[in-house]
Amino acid sequence: MSQRLLLFALIWMLSWCVSTAQAQIARTAIITQDEARRHGLHRAWMTQVEMDRTKDRVRSVVLYQPQPKPPEAAEPKQGEPLKLGEEQAEENPAADNNPFGNNQGAADNNNPFGADQPAAADADADADAADPADADAAAQPAASPAAPKSFSYPGEPGMLLVQTELGLLHALDAETGRTIWVQQVGSRSRPSETPAVNDKYVAVVNGMELYLLERKNGRLIWQRRLTNVSVSGPTLSDNFVYALAVDGKLSAFDIEDPSRNWHYSSFGRVAAPLIVTRRAMAWASDRGHVYMSQIDTPTLSGRFESGKPFTAQLTYWPPLIYAPSQDGYLYALSEIDGSAVWRHSVGEALRQPATPIGDTVYVISEIGGLLALSADRGLEKWFVPHIEQFLAASPTRLYAMDSGRRLVALNRETGAPITSMALPGMDLLFSNRQSDRLYVGTSTGMIQCLHEIGQDKPQVHTFPPAPSVPKRSARTNQAAQ
Repeated sequence: MSQRLLLFALIWMLSWCVSTAQAQIARTAIITQDEARRHGLHRAWMTQVEMDRTKDRVRSVVLYQPQPKPPEAAEPKQGEPLKLGEEQAEENPAADNNPFGNNQGAADNNNPFGADQPAAADADADADAADPADADAAAQPAASPAAPKSFSYPGEPGMLLVQTELGLLHALDAETGRTIWVQQVGSRSRPSETPAVNDKYVAVVNGMELYLLERKNGRLIWQRRLTNVSVSGPTLSDNFVYALAVDGKLSAFDIEDPSRNWHYSSFGRVAAPLIVTRRAMAWASDRGHVYMSQIDTPTLSGRFESGKPFTAQLTYWPPLIYAPSQDGYLYALSEIDGSAVWRHSVGEALRQPATPIGDTVYVISEIGGLLALSADRGLEKWFVPHIEQFLAASPTRLYAMDSGRRLVALNRETGAPITSMALPGMDLLFSNRQSDRLYVGTSTGMIQCLHEIGQDKPQVHTFPPAPSVPKRSARTNQAAQ
């Protein structure tokens, strides 16, 4: 009997110590309003996700941020050449005859690397780029595909999806922290991958099952079993849900009728989900391949080969796809055929996604350090050492975590340090590549949202308007025939 009492006492003391430690961590992890204001920030909200903190932990965080629609770009004048990223399929029949391209783009681009210079560079691109801090310019159409723009979005707020290790999915209002819905997706004993979200749906892979939910209320729409184990989260387009298996097999399911599906097998293992751009789908493998496919079809439009593994997530800013490689190069690829527009050597393996925003792409190397490159040419703008994670960017500031696990604010134009703030007890830092909001917290479910003082509405990193394609006249078509 005494042994039982002793065992009970030990268990009680252990549970008390664990709960006390968690409470202390939660208290130290809270950023007070006074502390935030000393660094030019405002704590918009703080919440505790409902979960079993003794057994469960936050696995992933995903942000859905509605995009404001910028004005349409003016149609090019007759006879004016198309810029990079515009429709060129009719103008470049060779690309259709050779879908893989052998790393070649158009016929006049025999050396796509060209001493780390782009094949087609606009010498005045940087000079014509608008100042992102100019509030008046932010309301104007983009001057070029790489123009830095952030728009205040006064409409529907974003949604923050918080997924736990046991498959519990929370949907929070990204601007208030209010819980919109909570859903147990799949089995608690099976691993859940990072969910995908768009304006209508949420897709989750749990074990070998693919689930499609309604975004606004979390209602289950359908469930399908996968034929291969998925090691990366799903991806959503307007019409399909995609799941990449560990062996490179791509499965696509029609959202309206999941019985309609198709599959494609690529070479190598994959570690990150595919991405959907305006004109293509793209995914990468550890064989050093980046595959480009037409949207919603298994028809390849190009393939790029680097010779070294791609393990980081691809990212996109029109008209380029950015592929970090373990050979130390960041490749900027055309979304049309996958040809290399430029590459830049960082000197160390790249295992984190690049972050393109406007006319700049930000890269973090394996040993730490943030490098800012021009998006159109890949030329170095500035470098800041000891940076380990990108967190968010406002029109004038860039936020990151340094090697001392401090929140640092940098000048977006020069990289000069502005301020830094300790983040004690925080082990959940979300990389927000969609807006200026900072989401930080703990793996036990305490989440806080910060933004710059005065920025009551989110500054959304909005793609430039899609370029209009000039219409061919009947006379031109007859002449071509």
